[in-house]
Amino acid sequence: MAEAASPHLSLPSGLLELCALLGAPRDSLRSLEQVAYKKGVKHLSALLDPEVLSIFVPPFISKEDSQMAGANCGTLGKTRMRSLRKKREKPRPEQWKGLPGPPRAPEPEDVAVPGGVDLLTLPQLCFPGGVCVATEPKEDCVHFLVLTDVCGNRTYGVVAQYYRPLHVFNMKSLQIVLPARADPESPILDLDLHLPLLCFRPEKVLQILTCILTEQRIVFFSSDWALLTLVTECFMAYLYPLQWQHPFVPILSDQMLDFVMAPTSFLMGCHLDHFEEVSK
Repeated sequence: MAEAASPHLSLPSGLLELCALLGAPRDSLRSLEQVAYKKGVKHLSALLDPEVLSIFVPPFISKEDSQMAGANCGTLGKTRMRSLRKKREKPRPEQWKGLPGPPRAPEPEDVAVPGGVDLLTLPQLCFPGGVCVATEPKEDCVHFLVLTDVCGNRTYGVVAQYYRPLHVFNMKSLQIVLPARADPESPILDLDLHLPLLCFRPEKVLQILTCILTEQRIVFFSSDWALLTLVTECFMAYLYPLQWQHPFVPILSDQMLDFVMAPTSFLMGCHLDHFEEVSK
């Protein structure tokens, strides 16, 4: 049921609450390469199950590391990050005694994952079509996520998929000053609100808004994963000051298609390849 939104909206305490590294496990990649080498396969193409490889939460560096980085820029690459990694079997400490070489990197710390983030479903949402392995590099792509918990609280995320190592940013101290909003009663939006008008005819936009206001079961289809969240979020912005109070899942992976069988009202999105399966 749609109801009026709270007029007082405030920014979260931080711009980045969680940074996760996801991908295919190294063991799966290594075994896949061995099979391809033995069989003489030149064009390697397969789908692997993604998993969470590492998680970083603020503060990304400590105060001591920040002071050392300011005094000596060469130590930026040696700062200790707070992370949560998958625990693996480690060799006994006696095996490392007396071995020459550089000191080992510090062990990751155990940290609490912010609420509203489900690490079990996060890999499926970041890679809805699975992890694709190919011999030729593909273009990098970006899509967006909206995670909703049982209380209706939404957590927004950005997924950047890279098919080659790329230096994107440094996790160091950064101060950002946001100017005051001209209209404090209006929500904060960073969307191209004209995007639905580029994807649908005006009469279709009105028809979709009518279905949303009458609380119908709605599924968006697109061949571009990035468009699903952007378009659905635009329609959510069109409703202001009303809010959609039913299940809201802009991206459904292959393993989540049974969500559309829910008997209640919902607004979801999935890839165009599943149109025939969902329409049944």
